[in-house]
Amino acid sequence: MPASASAREHLRRLTLEPHIAGTKEDYATAIYVRDQLRSFGLTAELKEYQVWLNYPNTPGIIELITARRERLAVREAVVSADPTSSNPGITPLFNGYSPSGDVTAPLVYANYGLPGDYDELKKAGVDVKGKIVIVRYGNSFRGVKAKVAEDQGAIGCIIYSDPADDGYMQGDVYPKGPWRPVASANVVQFSICLITGRPFNAW
Repeated sequence: MPASASAREHLRRLTLEPHIAGTKEDYATAIYVRDQLRSFGLTAELKEYQVWLNYPNTPGIIELITARRERLAVREAVVSADPTSSNPGITPLFNGYSPSGDVTAPLVYANYGLPGDYDELKKAGVDVKGKIVIVRYGNSFRGVKAKVAEDQGAIGCIIYSDPADDGYMQGDVYPKGPWRPVASANVVQFSICLITGRPFNAW
């Protein structure tokens, strides 16, 4: 039978260090999982694949420039009850496979960034061509959101976690409850997507 203490220890071990794909910490995590499966009497092997992965050299910048100028955080806030949240190895928030670039444009809210959401914007007379869209996580894969934004002519896409979906509007937040902490459930958590196929300056 599953044991809560065992599950807690595995979760502690698997979240002890940031382990973004392709890093030595990720490899150590794979070894740990393989060895645990073997200890349960299961056959488990590691297979190596060569894939393209990108990582940010420097944290991205998201900045409001009107009506007030404000640079927004691209790192989640430290949770005092969770020492791992202050680990210096945590990668700044970014969207994998997004190109480097620098875009400035008006911002348009597009709900979940699904085709129907853009249809509703068009009905309201709102054109996202040449704009940066901001969309909520959920209801589709984030890569789909970036692709749909590109199809609609947007030059950038900001994806954020809405507290209405997985934060304080659902109930108690971590560490008191299971929902996303306040500091990572509002508009400070972003995946920054610069739309591909367009010329950009290095950022």
